[in-house]
Amino acid sequence: MADFSQLKQFDVSSDATASYSMGQIATGDFIPTLTVKPASDANKLYFNAALKGSAKNRRALKGQITSALLDETRGEDIERYARFVVVGWKDVYDADGDAVPFDQQNVRDFLNAIPAWVFDDLRAFCAEPTNFVDLVDAEDTAGN
Repeated sequence: MADFSQLKQFDVSSDATASYSMGQIATGDFIPTLTVKPASDANKLYFNAALKGSAKNRRALKGQITSALLDETRGEDIERYARFVVVGWKDVYDADGDAVPFDQQNVRDFLNAIPAWVFDDLRAFCAEPTNFVDLVDAEDTAGN
């Protein structure tokens, strides 16, 4: 039987994090940067909450996707991200220029305040497994 254990290095671990710089909404010299966990099955708390939300949305859909449903889904994901995905930040400031302390409510408020397209970009980043795997080291060992 062949041994493919070298492929384990591509697994996303449950404690993996990545930095997501939000250059799209940078103000002055500061770029808000979030420390995030994957929005995938590697993050069990997020994944279980997302599955519950998916079941509810399937029942609500009944064949029609509306902008209201998309907004509701985005709002539910903001709540999940505040609870399970965003685990830290730096260079996040309020309208007065004061640094905002990291906590779940501030994350929720921040994610609700950013434009929807920026949050959608964050969701795409967090859903991409390669953002949470050190592929440089993996490529160095490939074929050896």
